[in-house]
Amino acid sequence: MSARFFTGLILIFWLGRQETVAQVGQSGLVWIENALENNQVSKADSALKAQLKLAAAEGMDDSLPLYVAYVGRIAGEKGGDAKGIEAVNRFVDEFLEKGLSPNLNKQAFREAAGYFEYIGATALAYEANIKAYDWASKDSKTSFKERGRIQNNLASYSLYLGKREQAKEHSFKAIALYRKEPKLDPESMYLSYNALGNINWFGSRFDSAEYYFTEALKQFPEMEATPRNQHYRPAMVLNNLAGVQAVLGKTSAGIQSMEMTIRHLSDFIEAMSDPLEIAKGQEFLYQAIDNLAGMHKGLGNYSKARELLEYAYEQKKSTFGPESAEVFKSQILLGQIYFALREYDQAELHLRQGLGLMDQFEGDYIDWKADAFGTLARLEESRGNTDSAKNWYLKADAEYQKILGGDYDFIYLDFLTSASTFFAAAGLKKEALNAAEKGLKYVRANQGAGTLLDFNHQINLAEVHFLLKSYSESLRMSRTALETFKEDFLRGERSWLDSIQIETQKPKAILIQVKSSYFLETQRDQVFLEKSIAMLDEAIDAVERRKTVLQSDQDMGLLIADNQELYDFAKKLDLELFEITGEKRYMESLLSRHESSVFNRLRSRLQRFDNLRFANVPSDIQETELQLKTDLAQSLQMDGEGFESYLIANSAWEGFLETLKTKFPDYYQFRYGNLEASLDDIQKTIPAGTSLIRYMFVGNDLTAIVMDADSRDLVKLDYGKVANHIATLTENWNQPQVCLAILNQLYTHLWQPILPKLRHEKVIIIPDGDLYNLSFELLTPTRLNDYSEFANGCLLSKHSISYHFHSHLLRSGRSPQSYQSNYVAFAPGFSDQMKIDYLSRVRDSLYLDRAYLTLVPQPFTQELVSRMKRLLGGKTFTETQSTIQNFIGSAGDNRILHIGTHAESNNLSPDFSKLIFSKSGDPASLEGSNELFAFDIYKLNLRAQMAVLTACETGKSTVAPGEGMLSLAHAFTYAGSQSLLVGLWKIDEKASSQITEIFYQKLAEGMDKPSALRAAKLHYLAHASGRALSPEFWAGIVLIGDPSPIALDTNIPWWKYTLLALAILTLAGLIWWRRYALQAKSRISKLV
Repeated sequence: MSARFFTGLILIFWLGRQETVAQVGQSGLVWIENALENNQVSKADSALKAQLKLAAAEGMDDSLPLYVAYVGRIAGEKGGDAKGIEAVNRFVDEFLEKGLSPNLNKQAFREAAGYFEYIGATALAYEANIKAYDWASKDSKTSFKERGRIQNNLASYSLYLGKREQAKEHSFKAIALYRKEPKLDPESMYLSYNALGNINWFGSRFDSAEYYFTEALKQFPEMEATPRNQHYRPAMVLNNLAGVQAVLGKTSAGIQSMEMTIRHLSDFIEAMSDPLEIAKGQEFLYQAIDNLAGMHKGLGNYSKARELLEYAYEQKKSTFGPESAEVFKSQILLGQIYFALREYDQAELHLRQGLGLMDQFEGDYIDWKADAFGTLARLEESRGNTDSAKNWYLKADAEYQKILGGDYDFIYLDFLTSASTFFAAAGLKKEALNAAEKGLKYVRANQGAGTLLDFNHQINLAEVHFLLKSYSESLRMSRTALETFKEDFLRGERSWLDSIQIETQKPKAILIQVKSSYFLETQRDQVFLEKSIAMLDEAIDAVERRKTVLQSDQDMGLLIADNQELYDFAKKLDLELFEITGEKRYMESLLSRHESSVFNRLRSRLQRFDNLRFANVPSDIQETELQLKTDLAQSLQMDGEGFESYLIANSAWEGFLETLKTKFPDYYQFRYGNLEASLDDIQKTIPAGTSLIRYMFVGNDLTAIVMDADSRDLVKLDYGKVANHIATLTENWNQPQVCLAILNQLYTHLWQPILPKLRHEKVIIIPDGDLYNLSFELLTPTRLNDYSEFANGCLLSKHSISYHFHSHLLRSGRSPQSYQSNYVAFAPGFSDQMKIDYLSRVRDSLYLDRAYLTLVPQPFTQELVSRMKRLLGGKTFTETQSTIQNFIGSAGDNRILHIGTHAESNNLSPDFSKLIFSKSGDPASLEGSNELFAFDIYKLNLRAQMAVLTACETGKSTVAPGEGMLSLAHAFTYAGSQSLLVGLWKIDEKASSQITEIFYQKLAEGMDKPSALRAAKLHYLAHASGRALSPEFWAGIVLIGDPSPIALDTNIPWWKYTLLALAILTLAGLIWWRRYALQAKSRISKLV
């Protein structure tokens, strides 16, 4: 956690200014103050000159010190701070020439210090206080208390200037002076204890800091009962204490201290009527909220941290304006939390905005700049921009050196950790070891061995040695660190939450130990590998324990991502054990670890949405579920009886899960169930006459498990040589020779090695990583010369291929279900006339959806659904009828659900991918919403044998390869759709419509879904020509899920026969009547 989250540490600097204002009691000075507050500088200047003239005339020289600050403020308003400083110095010099008492000279310099502090000239304020103290020492009437106050202010100024040893000396001098008074003054002792707490905080002497802050809190009951003493000052100390507690691993106590800080500040603001005091309280309040966010960030609860930071940021902009110093601080904090969330573009945007705004201020913000530089360094490192990262690291270190001297705060300690691993990974041994050892030596010198920080820095040094391939040293260091953990940390009395915080680095320590042993071991036999696996399972258990404190599954997903290397190495060892022994249990373990990580990632994103609801689960059950989760999380926030509360809350939660398992088994399995399955069980779910290929990345290595009902094999693949081919492929469709060469190479590395294990024409593929962006049917055994050769030269000519996203969720032999129709379709079309009509309904441009007006019309899709309705029956919702309201009400319980609309993919959050429907004419209906997000789908009834999403980029990867497709497939599967027809990339609308039409015709003939899609694509290739033969037009359409045929209802209901009979009778009657009328007319003519 960055120390920048604790920004309220030195608010004591306002003390000098507050005492000055308190001393100004004359009506003339009040009049000047009011004029300045109302920006009436000329009137204030005239009043100042008149009052000074009067004082000189009447010999009131003893009142002149009271005017020092006003001389500076008025001159500064007229000519800038430099003029203000010049005016104050000149005024004080002229006053000293009068040769008055030391007491008055002392007062003049204290007032000057107040002005210099007011304009942010901290160094000048320090010098003025030095002179004030010199004069106070010459004045026998100046009390020890007042001299101590001056020393205390000098300590605060020194700390603000980064001179911590000097600050400490001033603080001890202050305490010594206070103790000379007959009776200790609690306010004075509070000021000194708080200053000493700050000094030790910034020197990373956290035990001492905790002691002094605790002593400061003890002084308030003896002080005068004012809002400042009852609320503002306790808030300041609690804020600082919370930061110390967080670093010491006392997380639950730290959160409690921070929440008390916020309550005190809210009470202070409510109690005050002075606008200046209210503004000061608001500034501190928003800083405290930032600090509480830092506490949650330290636990890995990133969503809560971002929520708090965003709130504080908006409040600061509203209260102080968009260009205040507090705003740039929020921008930097937001940059840091977005970096933690791996949203790098947002992180960089906020950091650069903060740095840009910071440059507009002349204050001392070196620490903020250094911290921002450090975050940018880690950001560029994550992006793989080594040179840029190195540049930012060097800039950050230069800024830190300006303020640190010999004391390291934990901002710099954290920076040293990041820099050391970066240098090690880049092969810069000297720089890496220097940074890592510097941090460890400082921690041990100031905190001693056996502390949380000592453990963390031991692990950092071990990791540096590992990255430098000094495996013996990394093994020794990691073992030593783990022994420290066992002997020291667990002996203290800590809450369950504290133990979770302390164990944060334990999985990394175990991983380094296991990997170091692995690379040192020359005989990696079964015994050695099994022992290593057991240790990794212990590390995974530590990760599981940390999950209990996270508020959302999103944070759990981020925690899993942070420990991805741990899971990957465990899979690597499972794989090696299988290769050594051939025992299927190791293949099962490998597959189980992989599938669990995939499904947990899918589950994790859902918890972000407070209003998320699931179909077929009563709302009261879901409300109970949410409340029990909240109770469980809150029980872990308590000290004292917290563990007992946790046991009670956990028992209630376990009981609820048993209820879910019994009464709502599908929902339970989907959200909480154990997804482990034996290979035998998986094989039973594979359809007859079908092979299953499960691709899995183990680190950077690719493996495939090939199974059918009777056999299973594991094949290692050489993916490294083609790792960048898929991305190159999708960017070069218009260059046939480039693409055809790539497709042949991909066949050689991805398909040819498993070909001997494939026994069937029908294949189900479960991709992983980049492979989600590949249409396997394009792979070619030989290099083709032209796109026109695809029909006979690629896998499409040999196999019917479908896809899935999880081997444990395969379905076969589904029980028969009833549906209300064969087909329902939604096709808005987005014609120009629809947009004109929409514009005519919009009365306020504020609510105009400009993106809706740019949607490309989809005429081919509208024509397709009309023809398919004639073929299959059912109902279509086109143009203005294709609304989200009609979709919710009519999409479910149809064999085929066709969604022919536009879609947009959110690159940051897959669950915000959306389908776009036509604008509703009813503003009361869902507030006119026309967007359906992925997370909305879970609450809908979309029961169908197949959902067809011919929308653009429906299945495109977003955050990571395959995540977009997985999110939609996940949502539609839960909502009841057995399979999906989706696009891997943006599909040409005309080509998509042509393929989909033939696909439907083949389904109507009784083909299974993969065979029907294969036939449709081959038909398309047989009739297409020129550019339309490019894979970009046709190969991106894929089937995910159940491959079985769709049992379309070919029977005509009795009422349709009745209507047909009535129509025939009516037509016959009309014909008879017409003939009768003509004959009658002919007879009349003859008579005439």
